[in-house]
Amino acid sequence: MQKVVFVSLASFLLMGCATMNKSQCYNADWHMIGMEDGMKGRLTDYIGKHRVACAKYDVTPNLEEYRQGRAEGLEQFCTRANGFNIGLSGYGYNGVCPAQLAEPFLDGYAQGQDLYFRYNAIKRVSSQIQSEHRRIEKIDEEITEKKQKLLSEKASKSDRALLLREIEDLQDKIRDVEKNIHRLKRSKAKMELELEQLRN
Repeated sequence: MQKVVFVSLASFLLMGCATMNKSQCYNADWHMIGMEDGMKGRLTDYIGKHRVACAKYDVTPNLEEYRQGRAEGLEQFCTRANGFNIGLSGYGYNGVCPAQLAEPFLDGYAQGQDLYFRYNAIKRVSSQIQSEHRRIEKIDEEITEKKQKLLSEKASKSDRALLLREIEDLQDKIRDVEKNIHRLKRSKAKMELELEQLRN
């Protein structure tokens, strides 16, 4: 199991983050706003954004109602299932869950994050395999060019001997790359099997 990494939820928390307009400030239900922020896992000081947005309209947030609403929202955010989804999506966690809700959330988060890391490891290996196949294609092109020179009437005996050695070296490189591809495919198959076992 991968260790939980506590990093910023910046990209996650910015989703749906919009400055409140005049109408929203005048008609604000601070309990509901707090609940919505809690359900999105926003930090306590997020109300500062609302305070700044509404200050220009001389509206002050009701901190007590906001806090009560946020606490209710966190009850929906800080679940095992939601922790799993957030971890699986690759988002970080910034410790917003209260102590009594943190354990199930973090358990789900750790499992989701473990799968996220495994998915990405498989993607990296797949990318390496593709890169090695492209490498073989380039070496094949080099071999083709050298074979053409080898058949040229302009090539001297010493030229041909050198070209033959170079072609042999390139063919050895291809065999080495093919071995590496085979190794990477075995590694990928093993990771996919482990991932499937975890998913089940």
